Amino acid sequence: MSENFCLFSRFNELNASTIFLADAKLTNIDSPFSNVTVNGILSSDDITSTNISIAGNATITGNLTVSGTTTTVNSTSISIADINIELAKNATTATQANGAGITVTGPTTPATLSYTSADDRWNLNKNLNVTRVYGTATNVSTSITPGSYITG
Repeated sequence: MSENFCLFSRFNELNASTIFLADAKLTNIDSPFSNVTVNGILSSDDITSTNISIAGNATITGNLTVSGTTTTVNSTSISIADINIELAKNATTATQANGAGITVTGPTTPATLSYTSADDRWNLNKNLNVTRVYGTATNVSTSITPGSYITG
């Protein structure tokens, strides 16, 4: 049997040791709750809130869309299953993608790998240490010997 409850008063805070609504629906809520605390499981197909704080683990079983201008992840480890990360996704020209890249902010001078549209190249602001480089060297004015630097 299903029961319907109508609430027509403003709640500043809702505190109760147990609220049990078996097969019940809250309908016609006249005004929003200012503070709702749930210790346990809260399930809903539609939650609208200015701020949501989750102290424990959160699992999102569907897609997650973030529509703000800044997304901050405070985590010590991030695992991404996708094999490709897209930067400057909405850029339709190279100029709009200018400066896209990765920044490591730990050093005094942050280490960057960034795209420059003026010369259509990837640029690093730190030395690159590699075992081997494969490809064809063009516009090299001197011969390259192991352990030497290429300049120019």
